[in-house]
Amino acid sequence: MNYVIKFNHTIVGRVGFHYFEPFSSAGRLGYWLSEKSQGRGIMSRVCNYLTEEALCRQGIRRVEIRCAAENSQSRRIPERLGYRFHGFYKEAECLQGRYVDHAVYFAECDWWVISC
Repeated sequence: MNYVIKFNHTIVGRVGFHYFEPFSSAGRLGYWLSEKSQGRGIMSRVCNYLTEEALCRQGIRRVEIRCAAENSQSRRIPERLGYRFHGFYKEAECLQGRYVDHAVYFAECDWWVISC
């Protein structure tokens, strides 16, 4: 389930559940936003909506967000939304020819649903 993000009739990003594990009822939310569109709260609002949709209305038990550990802007999104920090995956992704660690955050229905 992937979506494009439009701002002023222009596609500025994408977001979606890149991975879903049906046995554990868990999904991984990923996102990308153009540099010129960052810092406006766009992605925070979109991720909050999708997290609430998954946990409160679709019956998903856990939503996970992984982002490059050194990408502080990307990490601020789950932190701002109240996701809990789980830890790091070492050398989780190859970006521009080098391996980077991922910071892993999660939200679970048993404590997120209180806000729904």
